[in-house]
Amino acid sequence: MPRKKPRNPLKRKPVEYNQDPDAVRTKKKKKTVNPRIEEEEKLGGKTPKEFQRLLNMSKKEPAKAQSNDSERGRKKQKKPNDKKQDGDVGSSKAEELKIQPGEKMADFVRRVDQALPLVKARSGSPSRADKKRQKQREKALRQAEQRRKEKGTDDEEEEMLQQQEQKLSKRSPSPDPWAHLEARNVKPKFNEVASKPPELKAPTKLMKNVPKAAGSMARRDMLEQERNRFIERYRALMENKRGDVRLNLNTSENSDDD
Repeated sequence: MPRKKPRNPLKRKPVEYNQDPDAVRTKKKKKTVNPRIEEEEKLGGKTPKEFQRLLNMSKKEPAKAQSNDSERGRKKQKKPNDKKQDGDVGSSKAEELKIQPGEKMADFVRRVDQALPLVKARSGSPSRADKKRQKQREKALRQAEQRRKEKGTDDEEEEMLQQQEQKLSKRSPSPDPWAHLEARNVKPKFNEVASKPPELKAPTKLMKNVPKAAGSMARRDMLEQERNRFIERYRALMENKRGDVRLNLNTSENSDDD
């Protein structure tokens, strides 16, 4: 297998032209020996794995026992001192939190608030318990969704359908806007006699006084209605004026006769 990185020729020691090849010697690499192999050689060759495990267990057990004893001893020594210290701190706090003579209530409340311990919000990533709770919640939601799908229709859709049916049932049916066309297109029955001839109405020209440039049909219709309204008002106004002029003429003629 070729070397991935070639040796740098500049790092080699310069060798003279006529030097004996035995004189040039390179440093030999030190062989790293596995400590487990050294222990096996001391014991006289390769040992079975089960026996090696038992030896390792026997070495670890006394170390654990010593550490447990030391921890218990420390705890036993610390407990009474800790209790005394806690008692001293609690008594001092209780004495401090009593209202002092001549102290205002606002100052006492502020002192109590300062003595209360601060509750810090947990920072960082969520714990394992939170992750487990989240997974359980997601699983429950998935199961509920699957149950709804198995039923066929969702509960929400069923409620919406019921509401729509109630609205439709309460609403009265709207009149048919094309009923007059159906009545007009009724075919006469066999051997039916007409009482009078049909009346043919000539179609009048719609919005003849409004130009097409005014806009859409709706806008032209609105302008036609406004025009007719103004014309009617103008005619009524002129009729009133004529009536006033006639009255004035009659009164003047009567005065001349007298």
